[in-house]
Amino acid sequence: MSTLGEVIARVDAVIPNLISETDKCRWLSALDGQLAAETLTEAVPDSYAWPEDTDRELRLPHPWDGIYDLYLRAMLHESLGELTEYNAILEVFNSTLAGYLRYLRRRDTPAASGQFRTI
Repeated sequence: MSTLGEVIARVDAVIPNLISETDKCRWLSALDGQLAAETLTEAVPDSYAWPEDTDRELRLPHPWDGIYDLYLRAMLHESLGELTEYNAILEVFNSTLAGYLRYLRRRDTPAASGQFRTI
């Protein structure tokens, strides 16, 4: 799992920007809360705060933790007015998230018990 600070550092290394870490933290906090509520059937966490939560681990495990990087990259491109890059990264984000959701469905599908009959 990646930490909040690790994701922000990785993305800042790829996309130089002047967006505050507080804004980046807010975006990642919102995404993590949505993932918790929609896919992980967990209580929605409190919002993360920068710099207090720099070492907080985000919810998705490896190899799916790259979803956070993609989302943050998309949000940076949008805020910088780079809409072509925003759309391209968001497409990869959506595809990767769909792959993660398929993985969850496969992993959490109950085993067939053989108790259903076709009538």
